[in-house]
Amino acid sequence: MSESLYIYGASGLGREIAQLVEDINADKPTWDCRFLDDDRSKWGRWIGGYEVVGDASVITQHREPANVVVAIGDPMAKRDLVKRLSVGWVEFPTLIHPNVYMSKRSQIGHGSIIQAGCTLSVENRVGNHVFANFNVVIGHDVTIGDYCSIMTGTVLSGGVVLEEAVYVGTSVTTIQNIRLGAGCIVGAGATVIRDVDPGITVGGVPARSLHRNS
Repeated sequence: MSESLYIYGASGLGREIAQLVEDINADKPTWDCRFLDDDRSKWGRWIGGYEVVGDASVITQHREPANVVVAIGDPMAKRDLVKRLSVGWVEFPTLIHPNVYMSKRSQIGHGSIIQAGCTLSVENRVGNHVFANFNVVIGHDVTIGDYCSIMTGTVLSGGVVLEEAVYVGTSVTTIQNIRLGAGCIVGAGATVIRDVDPGITVGGVPARSLHRNS
């Protein structure tokens, strides 16, 4: 019997995650989906074939067991929402697309989402509520902190460390053994060849500091 799963965020990313759930269900029926969203104009609508049933109050006020995944790319907004939802009866399942290649010697935390085409090498430590979009490659011995978001086509080379709430844009490449500080942003297409300080936005080839995030 399928369990209820709430996808928080009835956006394009939410619809992509709903498709991921459909692909999981095709392999083994597991989840019965619906959307949550803070935008009242979406409540009662059907988006991508799934009903938008309300906001956080749907699960935080009814004190019934609920499974939730957060479909928000912005790491800081994602972290804030998870804190709102972290009541004793809410679980955050991990969703991994059936065609992901992942070493048995890698670990992924709760609430994380690994999209189709991703590759995870050996001895990786992926935190909670991490999002890896399509075709991300994660080399050996990579550590990814909680709430990070890594966009399509990125390559993280061996030994890289992402601290908490890092955002990595589309098609970023890193060299080995560098550290991306907490809350930093790496712009799309960047090549990162040195450590990035916390709270800094970098971009370009090679990546350079653009500004400090507020």
